[in-house]
Amino acid sequence: MDENTSKIDVSMRILGDIVTDGDLLLEGELRGSLVGRNLIVGASGSVVGQVIGKTIDCAGRLEGNVQTESLKLRRGGCQVGTVVTRQLEVEPGAVIDCALQSGALVTPRASPVPPTKEAVPPFDFTKYLGAFVENQRPCCYEVPWSDRREIYEHIVDLLKKEKPLIKVVGEEGSGKSVLAEKIFQDSSAPFHVLLLREKAGAVVSLLKEVAVSLGLADLGKLQEQEDLLAGIRQELAWRYGSGERVVLIIDDAEEMFQATMEGVLRLLCGAYGDEAVETEKLLQIIILGTETMKDNMVATIHEYFEDETNCQIYLEPLTMKDTADYVRLGLQLASRGDEQRAMSLLPNETIKEIHVSSKGSIAAINVIMNGALRKAHDLGKNCLTPKIIKEVAAK
Repeated sequence: MDENTSKIDVSMRILGDIVTDGDLLLEGELRGSLVGRNLIVGASGSVVGQVIGKTIDCAGRLEGNVQTESLKLRRGGCQVGTVVTRQLEVEPGAVIDCALQSGALVTPRASPVPPTKEAVPPFDFTKYLGAFVENQRPCCYEVPWSDRREIYEHIVDLLKKEKPLIKVVGEEGSGKSVLAEKIFQDSSAPFHVLLLREKAGAVVSLLKEVAVSLGLADLGKLQEQEDLLAGIRQELAWRYGSGERVVLIIDDAEEMFQATMEGVLRLLCGAYGDEAVETEKLLQIIILGTETMKDNMVATIHEYFEDETNCQIYLEPLTMKDTADYVRLGLQLASRGDEQRAMSLLPNETIKEIHVSSKGSIAAINVIMNGALRKAHDLGKNCLTPKIIKEVAAK
């Protein structure tokens, strides 16, 4: 890159159109059209929209229509959409999923004889059959440039700001439990995370589970609620003084009794007002559940979220883009180095049908992809067709 090349830094996100007569290096994110001379998209760069340039060198992601004399897609780069170019170079490890059209004049020629069915051998789906089963499928919060990835980063940011209470609402299959597990397993986050996997019927039972998760000694002596609470607060204060932040995750909170929900938040959460001052900043709580969990929250908590609107998060169904990126990542992870062949298994029309049939539900996508891969394997197909998706989704 010379001194006359303009640059959009990795920290920049632009919504709109960019037009330049010179060269441009894009390392940030652009949602809009990009028109220039020699365009370079770095590994961290992404464009969602039309790109027009004399030459385009891409190590990041392009999603949309591309018009250029020369397109070079480097290792790790990805282009999804339509490409019109005179010259195309794709390095090993790059992904191109688009309709290609040469910019040069094309002379008419005789139509080729269509290959016989025997000329195209069936594709071996064997290594892809487990791509979307539990413990092997991709984590939707790790898909690059996705809304789910942004949600996860937003929650981590709220925790770093020591927000005492965060609420995550989503329908069944939206990824709430995956989010809870992701936070629990993320060793890079500077928190000690407690994940309550079983719902307790009473406040004292839940406090015992918290005490066990904290590794409190002499737990047998802490049977009464007051003793448990005192022991938990003492342990939290010691950890906080040692620089350790503790986060409690309550999944499926709609299953809790209202009295249990109120008791836990009143006793442990610093967001609840003066009654919980002793635990202010010592413990942060993330509650996850469906819309019905709101019925278990008392007025004081509702008032907290009215003031802290950024601490309540709703998991919308996946967009078409995020659906495509999620299923493609699952196949890439299972492809063992043959990413380009994996991408050919999912034509654009098939992805649209997956999105429509699943309604953007992550759980439904996993079920559909499991069934579709198995059906395509059994039928000896070379890709997943919209018809296969419809038949699997209809069951």
